[in-house]
Amino acid sequence: FPITSLREITLLTMVDHPNVVRLQEVVMGSTPMHIFMVMEYCEHELRALLQKHAISVAEAKCLMKQLCSGVAHLHSRWIIHRDLKTSNILLTNQGVLKVCDFGLARRYGDPCRVYSHNVITMWYRAPELIMGQRRYTTAADVWSVGTIFAEIFLRKPIFEGKSELHQLTLIFELTGVPTEDSWPGYDSLPNRKHFSLKLSLPRWRSIFPKEGPISDMGLELLRGLLTCCPERRLTAEAAGEDPYFWERPHALEPCMM
Repeated sequence: FPITSLREITLLTMVDHPNVVRLQEVVMGSTPMHIFMVMEYCEHELRALLQKHAISVAEAKCLMKQLCSGVAHLHSRWIIHRDLKTSNILLTNQGVLKVCDFGLARRYGDPCRVYSHNVITMWYRAPELIMGQRRYTTAADVWSVGTIFAEIFLRKPIFEGKSELHQLTLIFELTGVPTEDSWPGYDSLPNRKHFSLKLSLPRWRSIFPKEGPISDMGLELLRGLLTCCPERRLTAEAAGEDPYFWERPHALEPCMM
């Protein structure tokens, strides 16, 4: 019986939330190595939808509120997903968002355990993981939520790095290069010596101009999600309750998507 399948099945049975894909059934094949997980049917993948259609602000808010709600539920169950990206976000014809693919997900505890830092598709990977930090938290998922938020508006990944150094360069060009003041412990991270980047100022509005779809409040939420210091990053629960969602236009109801 594959340990990865057992882990995924175990985690999926621990969650029950409308924004997390539901495990319907487990079917055994001809041998113990052949296991099939039957999931609830979802008609659409977010990545494919973004490639075909522009998303309005009201639609984006609907998607983000659901994503934050689903991820917050996982974190309340002590689960880190570790591979949040637009291809792992599904949508039903009723507009309900579902987080899927728990192949890399893990339980976490307090104190934090040591994990592999070579997880999460690189374009969605938090800077602390790229810097080699192995005692990471749910903040790694929140970074991925921030990249998905940006991608909903840009219709392409915000950071398309070709290597870890290039990925960090793209991140810090947007957020500004961290210092010990902005990210306590930054200089002590395992891979810090491998990356030497000149100090620079944040340039959020160069990617999201004022005349674009992201308002000042939306940009403030994005900054909170894409804060380099994991201890200062928003939580998924706080992000879902952000004042941005009270600003007009309000989020659509899922059935209106």
